Amino acid sequence: MLGRLGDLELAASNIVLSIGTLSFLPMVGFHIGNATLVGQAVGRGQPEEGVYSTTSALHITLAYMTLIAVAFVFVPEPFLRLFKAGEHSPAQYGEIMDLGVILMRFIAVFCLFDALNLIFSSAIKGAGDTRFIMWTIAALSLGVMIVPVYVAVEIVGAGLYTAWSLATLYICALGLAFMLRYLQGKWKKMRVIESQPA
Repeated sequence: MLGRLGDLELAASNIVLSIGTLSFLPMVGFHIGNATLVGQAVGRGQPEEGVYSTTSALHITLAYMTLIAVAFVFVPEPFLRLFKAGEHSPAQYGEIMDLGVILMRFIAVFCLFDALNLIFSSAIKGAGDTRFIMWTIAALSLGVMIVPVYVAVEIVGAGLYTAWSLATLYICALGLAFMLRYLQGKWKKMRVIESQPA
């Protein structure tokens, strides 16, 4: 969809999404580690240990993401300059950089919610609540991002910032949905492997 908006919009989006990986990849490690710790805690019948690991992982990732978000908002240029003009003229490259500065603010907003998304989904995934994760991602992908972006770009003729706003809304909705599911506490009573009678 972004490619249909124009070459410069696509280039700026690709650059910013690549930079966003900087914020995303370290959290994937915490996601995997927390899923493992929660799964072990629930398997031992001690879900409160899973709460402890989830809270610790959330604190670490939010601290990291806050620093990244502040850098993306206040000093985005050094990140953007990591990418060269390529086949674009200096004027086009300047326009891509200008677009990139604004798009970095979208990344700053949704990277904080992405921390909620990754950490809380890891907790409920580790406990075995994988169907909820699958259906939530499917429903929100279609209902909040894919269909609305298609309608906005193809039918309404909206621009780049509308598409990015919808993508940001999708990440925020995911983070909040997984946080609410985690806070409900159903995951604490889940069993992936039933215990055998003594």
